Amino acid sequence: METTMNNLPPDTAIPAEDARQESPASQPERRAGRPDDDLVRWREFRLALWIGGFALAAILGGQGFLYSAIMGLQGEMHAQIGGLRIEVNTQIDGLRTEMNTKIDDLRADMQAQFAYVHERVDELSERIHVLSERVARIETRLDIAADPASDLGG
Repeated sequence: METTMNNLPPDTAIPAEDARQESPASQPERRAGRPDDDLVRWREFRLALWIGGFALAAILGGQGFLYSAIMGLQGEMHAQIGGLRIEVNTQIDGLRTEMNTKIDDLRADMQAQFAYVHERVDELSERIHVLSERVARIETRLDIAADPASDLGG
């Protein structure tokens, strides 16, 4: 814009009285209600700019405050989650230890019961062997031939 204004010949320049902007107070013919009046006076416009600036600053300040509050809550939430994670891990370790202890106790009980059953089976085998010998002796005295299928002493 400056270059086009500098290239104009001096006789086509804007006249000095038109270039000057007069304030509304210095123009007596301009009054409120006329079609060529400004919608907003300069003072009202500046006041609106200041109010808008303050409103924008208040909104941005409120958003900054909300952001810092949310970040504080997020930090507290992370701390609580970390505490809960530690507590849950501690409880899981306690349950794991208790479960391993009970499994070891059950295993020892089962081994003891298997040993008891094994002893009873050995006793029964021994008694069956003794009884089969007695049956064999009885059969020999009675002169009865023994069936091969009935020979349990094997």
